[in-house]
Amino acid sequence: MNKMNHAKYQQVSCPRCLRNFTCMQSAACWCFAYSIPDKLTNYLEKTYDSCICPTCMKELVEIFNNPEISTL
Repeated sequence: MNKMNHAKYQQVSCPRCLRNFTCMQSAACWCFAYSIPDKLTNYLEKTYDSCICPTCMKELVEIFNNPEISTL
């Protein structure tokens, strides 16, 4: 079975950068590989109505983990 046809997989557009990416909607998703700071989780919940892409997640994790550049 093609993974894109599986019910748990969804093609979505990142609300931050508009790139298309796959959301797996489960603990197997790529996003579970990140240790997301609570401050970032709160920011994401307040700012976006859906998941963000891997590139944006990586950028935001780096920003929120570095207090010298964190302005969000």
